[in-house]
Amino acid sequence: MEPQAASPGVLGTKIPSTVVFTLGVLLFFMPFAEIKCKQNSNADFGGLKMDLGGGMNISNTGFGLAIGKQWDVKMEGLGGLFSGSSNDKWNKEQKKQDPNNYAIAALALGIIGLLLCLAKSKALNWVAMLAGILSAAALIGLRIDLDKKAKDPGKEMQSGNDASSWGLDSLNDVNVHITYTPWFYITVIAMIMAAVLCYLRMKNSKTV
Repeated sequence: MEPQAASPGVLGTKIPSTVVFTLGVLLFFMPFAEIKCKQNSNADFGGLKMDLGGGMNISNTGFGLAIGKQWDVKMEGLGGLFSGSSNDKWNKEQKKQDPNNYAIAALALGIIGLLLCLAKSKALNWVAMLAGILSAAALIGLRIDLDKKAKDPGKEMQSGNDASSWGLDSLNDVNVHITYTPWFYITVIAMIMAAVLCYLRMKNSKTV
């Protein structure tokens, strides 16, 4: 009686890599980056200096960055002077943003990896693994690119509003700080994990 072939186990199937790739792609619809702009000036009222605390919170999703969607702007400070209608007005007056090539590449590679990991071909599994690695690399490139652009807010924050009308006579009066949400880092990890699972699938089974 011939011994039965050992079962490849769940890691030898397409399920783990498919699930993680799907999760990684869906995470692109979550906020990836947040920019906070705060005015570095105090108001002088008859010798009494006060920090007005005016500023902006700006965010965008991974998908939004890929398609060039406008950043979501929320004005803060001045005792609630900036209401919801003010935020809506600011968002409507923004000029169209250019799609970010790194975000496009990261999303496209994630989708390609998802489609290829459904295949049984070992060769295509290698390509899916490579797609996951490159997607994670593109996300890192996205962060580097956004960090660079945040150093020149006048060029990147293209708005129909005159800066002087907001009391910002010079960009030196504005402190721009960009941060990345946990969703961004989870997406990077998901793409790397998807690549690892593709490798484990090939290692544990040649046909499943």
